[in-house]
Amino acid sequence: MTTNWSRKRALVVALCLVMIVVPLSLDGLDYRSFGGFPAVGFAVALVVYLGPRWLWWTLLVETVVIGAALTRTYEVSPVFGVAGSITVTGPALLVWYLLTRGDRQFEISTQSGERRLIVASAAGALLCGSLGGVFALAEVSPRDALLTGLMSFLSSLAAQLAVLPVLDRASRVASGTRTELIAQWTILLTIVALVLMPQTDLPMLFLIPAVLSWGANRGSPRSAHQQLLVVSILAYLLTFLGRGPLAQAGDGVQDVSGPILLYLFLVASAYVTILISGSVARLQRVTDKATRSASTMERIFESAHRTLIITSDADGRITRFNRGAELMLGYRADEVLGRRANMFYPKYEAGKQARRLGLPGDDFRSLATRMAASREPWDWQMVGKGKRKVRVSLSLTSVTDDDGRIVGFLGVGEDTTDRHAANEALRLALANEHASVLKLREVDRVKQELVSNVSHELRTPITSIIGYVELLHDGTLGDLPSEQRQVVARIARNGHRLIRLVEDLLTLSQVEAGALVLQRAPTDLGAVVRAVCLLLETQLLTRSVELVMDVPDSPVTLLADAHEVERVLVNLVGNSIKFTPDGGRIEVTLRDEEKAALITVSDTGIGIPLEEQDQLFSRFFRASSATDNAIQGSGLGLSIAHAIVTAHEGTIEVDSEPGRGTTMRVCLPREGGAVADEPLVSQ
Repeated sequence: MTTNWSRKRALVVALCLVMIVVPLSLDGLDYRSFGGFPAVGFAVALVVYLGPRWLWWTLLVETVVIGAALTRTYEVSPVFGVAGSITVTGPALLVWYLLTRGDRQFEISTQSGERRLIVASAAGALLCGSLGGVFALAEVSPRDALLTGLMSFLSSLAAQLAVLPVLDRASRVASGTRTELIAQWTILLTIVALVLMPQTDLPMLFLIPAVLSWGANRGSPRSAHQQLLVVSILAYLLTFLGRGPLAQAGDGVQDVSGPILLYLFLVASAYVTILISGSVARLQRVTDKATRSASTMERIFESAHRTLIITSDADGRITRFNRGAELMLGYRADEVLGRRANMFYPKYEAGKQARRLGLPGDDFRSLATRMAASREPWDWQMVGKGKRKVRVSLSLTSVTDDDGRIVGFLGVGEDTTDRHAANEALRLALANEHASVLKLREVDRVKQELVSNVSHELRTPITSIIGYVELLHDGTLGDLPSEQRQVVARIARNGHRLIRLVEDLLTLSQVEAGALVLQRAPTDLGAVVRAVCLLLETQLLTRSVELVMDVPDSPVTLLADAHEVERVLVNLVGNSIKFTPDGGRIEVTLRDEEKAALITVSDTGIGIPLEEQDQLFSRFFRASSATDNAIQGSGLGLSIAHAIVTAHEGTIEVDSEPGRGTTMRVCLPREGGAVADEPLVSQ
């Protein structure tokens, strides 16, 4: 396998291999005492550093190197040397797995990472001690094998705790100054030299963990772990060379007590350094996060220029007053801090809010507590600087301590003064509009009553006049000269026109009053269309306009009021006759479709402007084309036709273009029924 190795990686690998081989190759080492430290730590560190990609190559190289070193140092067979190497590579594999779970990044600055390091190093040391004791039984007595296992356990644990933390990638910066950190390094090395080089007393040894704790607290994690590694290697070398208090411990049992005390000292120093450094790193992260959160909240707090934010203690004394509150109420923050919040609202406002909340009193704490519990915004009238009144939509939130006691309140508000003014203006406008609508309804009711009464009153005398005119015209009361007969005929035509106008007014009054009642019966629409066309043909006797009718031979039956449908067709065909110049054509068609009957009246008349077509069915509306051509009409016919078709649950549509004619389509929903014997059509 090939890869691009950086110079740093190659240097680290070389250093680890040297630190594995050298401790195992020194002459005079006793595997029951000082043998092996810190080889196991660097073996584990190399596996963790290179990662899973190089795992098996790393273990193979370590097995060969360690086996060769053990064979040379302890003068054993190569097989025994390779077997002994397993006491190092086996724990290295186990610790790597427990630390990284195969792919997780090694990190001990978190609580979980710190816990994994302690558990993994203890498990690796236990495996190292067990394997060391088992392999030693082949060469030494059971007592020496047990001692070998104990020393292997302690040596392995101390080595891992000294070496592995150096690989941590924690990014915490030192809290101490550069001068302080240089002084701490200097003091640490000086104390190590003064305590471990001469034949000092054992209690002096505990000065070293104190200085290591100083470095772990004030320095960076990397610096603290490097100090731990340096102190561990120096303590091991000096004690191995017979220097310091540990070399003379045990009164003649140097080979047992000295190494045990040394390893326990190193383990204790490692735990102190690792735990303090990790705790400080976590505390710094929490502090940094809290600082960033506080800074963010402060920026949000002060940048909310359109939002009032006020905090107070439980008794209502103001503790924070943001820029939005300053702009809204006119006070500066230094003018209100420490004062009570009731300075912003009058006594009657507090009483009103207390009554809304069902409180017997209006003291701040009970009022604020109940408002916060409601979790709803409340409309408050607040008083700013200069007695300026401001309407605010205010939401309160209670601030509690760890025991759930209320220690303060947070108020967030929005200025709704303009909104309230607009709502009040809108309310007054709606009230005025409602009053106007009521007046218009009353006027409309009076008008409808007037139209209805006048129409009824006109109908009787007009009918009487038409009757007498017909008697004169028929000669019943005596023969009239030709000129007089023409005048009487003209009176009769205008009388009939007037009676139709009265009927239209009565129908319109019924429609507007909702009193139009249809007398539905099975009706043949074909018969209705034929009757209407026959009735209106007399109007074309003096005109050169062609009226064409296209009606199916078979009955087109539906439930309808034949009289009202006839009125619709009379209005539509009559309009076509009025608005079609001589030489034009009018076509009336009836189509029997599956669910409806479709009546179409089309002409080649003057047409209707597009912009006026949406008003075509409004009462009293007359198109500009009718006015311009001086064509008579009341503007009621199409509105009545539309009302009648709508009452039949049908639709009426218009398609027209000036100069190209008009097409009116009436669609009436079809319902089953037999054809009436005699359709109700005027003849």
